[in-house]
Amino acid sequence: GNLIISAHYSPELPDRGELALHFNVHQAATWTQVYEQVAEDCNFKEVVDLSGCPGEDKKPGFIIFYYAGESPLNSVEFVQAQARNWVAAAQSCIRKLSEAGVQAGQV
Repeated sequence: GNLIISAHYSPELPDRGELALHFNVHQAATWTQVYEQVAEDCNFKEVVDLSGCPGEDKKPGFIIFYYAGESPLNSVEFVQAQARNWVAAAQSCIRKLSEAGVQAGQV
């Protein structure tokens, strides 16, 4: 089947000018390898969104959407969680973020 990407937006948010949105796609043999690639690629970018899923060849994949220009952000890290369903995986991910000392505004 087709890969599906959606974009969610609100016209109520402040207008920051022309939409200068770019993207990079990462694929690797394992999810950990993809996460490492993505974390490195996010450095110095104003990241808007990240989304991951198996690609057309079933390899783990991630897409990064970001604005043109540089960001002072130079240290992106990650946690990962796996579970049998979305709710359990999300709960585990939040727990791991908390255990890593991550604060609001850092995700």
